[in-house]
Order: sequence, then C-alpha cells, then structure tokens
Amino acid sequence: MGKKGLERTPRGFATYDQFLTSSLEKVTVRRSSQVGRRRTWLFIDGATLFRDDQPVTLAPNEKIVCGAQMDEEDARRTIAALQRFVDGEE
Repeated sequence: MGKKGLERTPRGFATYDQFLTSSLEKVTVRRSSQVGRRRTWLFIDGATLFRDDQPVTLAPNEKIVCGAQMDEEDARRTIAALQRFVDGEE
C-alpha cells in the first residue's frame, strides 16, 4: 500500500481500484506514466471484442485487454455517464 492506502505497481504508479465485474471482466483504474499531464488508465481484462457491432469469437488461447487513457475531463465525463446509468436514465 502506498499513499492514501493505494496499491502501487512495481514502478510506483497508484492503482485506484481493481475489481471483477458481474460478467467477470477485471477492471483496473491506474495512474498513467505519461509525463506532463495527469492521466489515468481504465483497463478491462477479459472484455468482449466487437467488430461492426458484432462480438468477435477469439481462439481459446487469445486474450483481450482494452485500455482507455483519460485526463481529468475524460474521467469526469465517464463518471457522469455511469451516474446516469445508476440513476436509471434511459
């Protein structure tokens, strides 16, 4: 554990949260190593790959990890969108 009780990578970057979703994808929110601008990564390990809005079948030995690197504005927009879902907006 590091500052404020956050776990750290071997390189010292904070992991803000890591959990399994109800669909068993592993979600990790981690500080980015990008220099000059405060950013974070949102990783989804085990995500379903889509091509043209259709799920793609992977070979048994293939693995997908998706990531989005976000600044504070991107993170706020993501939080607001998730809050609309939580609040039941359709």
